[in-house]
Amino acid sequence: MYSFATTTSGRSTMSCEHPYVARNGTTFSGRKMKYVVHCSNYAGQVGPDYLTPTQRAQRQVRRLKELLCIARQDLEQKDTEILRLTREVVELRLFKASLSSPEERSASSDAVTVREAELKTSQDVSPIVDMVDEGNDKHLVRQQQQQLSAMQMSAEMQSSYADSGHFEDLTMSSVHSKDSQTQSEVCGTATPDAEPEAACGGEDATSSVENYEMQRQELIRMYEHRIEELIRSQDGATSDLKRSHNDKVEALLQKLAECNTRYSDMVPDYEQAKQRIRELEKQLEDLQRKLVEHEDKQNKMYLHMYQQGQEAERISRADQALELAQRKPESKVSINELLHQLQSTQDELENIRASECRMRECGSNHALLTAKEAISLWVLGARKTIYRRLLDAQKNRTHVDPEVTLQFLKSAVFYFLTDKENSQGHLQAIESILEFTDEEKQKIGLARLA
Repeated sequence: MYSFATTTSGRSTMSCEHPYVARNGTTFSGRKMKYVVHCSNYAGQVGPDYLTPTQRAQRQVRRLKELLCIARQDLEQKDTEILRLTREVVELRLFKASLSSPEERSASSDAVTVREAELKTSQDVSPIVDMVDEGNDKHLVRQQQQQLSAMQMSAEMQSSYADSGHFEDLTMSSVHSKDSQTQSEVCGTATPDAEPEAACGGEDATSSVENYEMQRQELIRMYEHRIEELIRSQDGATSDLKRSHNDKVEALLQKLAECNTRYSDMVPDYEQAKQRIRELEKQLEDLQRKLVEHEDKQNKMYLHMYQQGQEAERISRADQALELAQRKPESKVSINELLHQLQSTQDELENIRASECRMRECGSNHALLTAKEAISLWVLGARKTIYRRLLDAQKNRTHVDPEVTLQFLKSAVFYFLTDKENSQGHLQAIESILEFTDEEKQKIGLARLA
């Protein structure tokens, strides 16, 4: 199978009216020849790398057009940036001028406003006119330069669409169609004469000047309106800020007044609290002193009770001894038993003293005897006295010492009247000393119960 390119090239060669082609590496054609035979200098290149002169020219044209579009976009961006900066500069100048003039402040709102200038001509507002005129002149000059460069480029590129002037009919009709369309957009139809081009350029310049004049006036009005709106908004924002600041200051002053009032109310309470603290401290000292006095009183009372208990024990022991002395001879306790009891009491006392010595060796120092030791000593002394008296009574069986009996009776009556808790024991001692009978004892008991 043959490729499409091979078949096409074969048909082109076979359809030529002349059997020869140029050998100098160029393409040529005549008015009588029907087909075009391309002979390229790039004879060694085959496939997609090979391009005809027309294709190379078209590729270059496309590349230049792309570069031209990129350059135009850059210029448009720069023009836009210049216009934006010009507007900002004009706004800042007008705003500064409006702030610096004291006549433009109104007495009602106390804010900055802009006077509405009565613009009869284009030279009434000098900053806007100057800046916009400069921008318009620069833009016009740049546009004219672009038009001239485009016309020169199109004129230069007309000779590069064909290599040596051959095949003018095909190349001029096919290749320059886009260029003619581009030139028609700029200034009608492209003609080689200079006068129509100058007329077209003059008309375009006049129309562009009028358009720019209208745009300038529109920009002036728009900027004045925007400046007024900005000043009004700034005035409103300033008044709102002042109002909010005043409200905050008033709120803070009110809070400060409330704090001062609360402080003035709390100062008397604080003084009262301090006075109450001092009073409570005094009461605490009094209570501590009373507690110490109460403890001392209780200790004294305990000591007195202990002494009373010792006295009661002594009386009870004396009563027991008296009862033993008054018994009949057959019921009396022997001297040996009494001596045995005395010996046991002495042993008990020795044990108590030994334990007390051990406690002192361990580090406990006691200035007084304990209750148990004191009772034991008192019992020992009482027993010795009673035993001595019993021995004396045994020697004189018929004689009882009245002094001893009177002493026991006196002690029994005293403790019967003072010691209410042990009154029954004291009563029994009195009854035994006075030798009441059982009947008399019963009557005394009934009388006490009644």
